[in-house]
Amino acid sequence: MPSFEKPPQKESAINRIVTKNKEDEEQICATLEEKFKNQEWYDFERDKTPKEVATFEQINTHMQDFVERFGATYKPVTMDNVHIMDAQKIPHEMWSSLKTDDGILINGEFFSEVQSMFIVGPSIKNEDLLGYAHIYVHELLHLQSFNSFEVNEIDQDGAKLKPRRSGFTVYSHKEEEHIRCFFSDMNEAMTQELTRRFVEEFFPDIAELEDDIASHKELFPHLAAVDQMTETWFMTQRKKRHGMSKTQWGKGNVYAPERQKLHKTIAEIYQKNSDQFANENDVFQVFAQSYFSGNVLPIARLIRKTYGKDALRTHAQHTQKELLKKNCPPHELELNEK
Repeated sequence: MPSFEKPPQKESAINRIVTKNKEDEEQICATLEEKFKNQEWYDFERDKTPKEVATFEQINTHMQDFVERFGATYKPVTMDNVHIMDAQKIPHEMWSSLKTDDGILINGEFFSEVQSMFIVGPSIKNEDLLGYAHIYVHELLHLQSFNSFEVNEIDQDGAKLKPRRSGFTVYSHKEEEHIRCFFSDMNEAMTQELTRRFVEEFFPDIAELEDDIASHKELFPHLAAVDQMTETWFMTQRKKRHGMSKTQWGKGNVYAPERQKLHKTIAEIYQKNSDQFANENDVFQVFAQSYFSGNVLPIARLIRKTYGKDALRTHAQHTQKELLKKNCPPHELELNEK
């Protein structure tokens, strides 16, 4: 594994603002830093339990060591950056934004616009803490990944920002009615692979999770690894919520198709470039470093060398999603005074 000089901490969740005016960039960054540290309290959220706070804070401590292994700059979050949503308080108009394209209710989400992580109920109790800690790690990694905005416009009311990058995901705003989104499958696969590694390494050392891990071992005795138990819990809860029978639950695997594709890509890159890498994990390191740094050129070169010069463009076309611009307006940021 390559070694890195320890980087300085970041002061917000946003790595870069793309604008032609340097002064505007500095003002926007300063405002984002202030918003990152001073989070809004929402009417639909609830207080965190002491056990949740202790668990999440230990995850934060371990996360700094974890991301710095990949040369990343740690973004120091506090408990104010994570919002536990009480399902009974969530406004009706918000529920559509908390579902996937196929109508499945999500359990967590990172919103770069407000630099916040949201964990969705309905009932987050201490006995469910292991699974929700898993969700927190996944969303925290999205926050720690490379995130950037481009400036749509600046006027007397503030700056209007459009998402540009989030991890591997790339947004294009060139069309009049749609936003095109590319590589989100690779982004989720990488986020969950990093989550799996983090959970397996650090969860057994978190005292607040000890009882939950023991109870999950009784519930899923065929699974030895902690990350497999938490994923199975997660998928079981989702399937129960959507009315699936117990025989349909099976073994949980979050973002299974996306991760299988990522594993296949990493294996093929290693096989065709074994003179460059000692093993598949070395290839994974390159992907992880790009996920956190935003520098995707090393991956692009590897994919072109392995699959041909048009492979990256073809993959982008196959993974593109369209979002209606009217449903995704630019984020309006009221700027601090200069």
